[in-house]
Amino acid sequence: MINFSDKLFLAPLAGITDRTFRRIARRFGADITLCEMANCEAVTRGVKKTDELLAFSPDEHPIGAQLFGKNPASFRRAAKRLERMGFDFIDINAGCPARKVTSGGAGAALLRTPQLLMDILSEICSATSLPVTLKTRLGWDKPNLLELVEPLEKTGIAAITVHTRTAKQGFRGEARKNYHYIRQIKAALNIPVIANGDVFSLKDYNLLLTETGADSVMIARGALGNPWIFKEIKQGKKIFPSLQERASILLEHIDGLVNLHGERRGLLILRKFIIWYTKGLPSAKQFRAKLFEETKTLSDVREAIIDYFNATREYDRTEKSATC
Repeated sequence: MINFSDKLFLAPLAGITDRTFRRIARRFGADITLCEMANCEAVTRGVKKTDELLAFSPDEHPIGAQLFGKNPASFRRAAKRLERMGFDFIDINAGCPARKVTSGGAGAALLRTPQLLMDILSEICSATSLPVTLKTRLGWDKPNLLELVEPLEKTGIAAITVHTRTAKQGFRGEARKNYHYIRQIKAALNIPVIANGDVFSLKDYNLLLTETGADSVMIARGALGNPWIFKEIKQGKKIFPSLQERASILLEHIDGLVNLHGERRGLLILRKFIIWYTKGLPSAKQFRAKLFEETKTLSDVREAIIDYFNATREYDRTEKSATC
């Protein structure tokens, strides 16, 4: 049985948390990771693309699969298949605010149909011996999740992750203003509460834990281009990765994407990661524009990145020398 307390989670992020990203996050200190969210209907049918999203390596345990959908029977069938695939737990998505998900009644839209959400959780908890968790938000358009948490716990879920905003807020507004709601939810439950939302630093992590009383923390956007955040939290001190280390991890990420997805697709996926890894660096915008326009192969991309970081290190040394 997994202990969901005192853990650092990497959130499941669509199009982002593939095997390459998860391995890097785990190496820097993430305790538990999840695959990208998968449609329960597609899992049931064994759709090839979905099965690829759910692929993981033996060294990734403990690892969870996250499902979204709205049909309790489909969740039941999907759960049985995920258990056979070797996952350690199953997470139900009732928090994704994306319109393409909520328009079909799934994700955060389940907060508008609480009885359906209860039915889904009861169905899946009775269908599998694996722990079942729930990832959700404070509510649909107002922070009223507290009204639901006791019946949610009675469905048999092992833990609940709560994002510090409502679905309607998306990622707008200051998350800290809602921390007291999570504290209330924690006080009302006997299962672990995992807090999620706007953890971009050790300071954010400490504030979230202190002000919510949560058992664990799940990090999402704060890990993009910054896997060091897990190490920073584990060591309890601010980490400043060198340019050499940043370049090394970026190149490792690129190689992993290409190995996983093939060169053409891997290099396309890479673009968003390039933005995150080079954010705040000198002339990063110009570098990215040139990289995206002029490079066509993995060899070209690697060479351009090495040249950029070498030039940036030289710039950094010049700046330090000028201030001495």
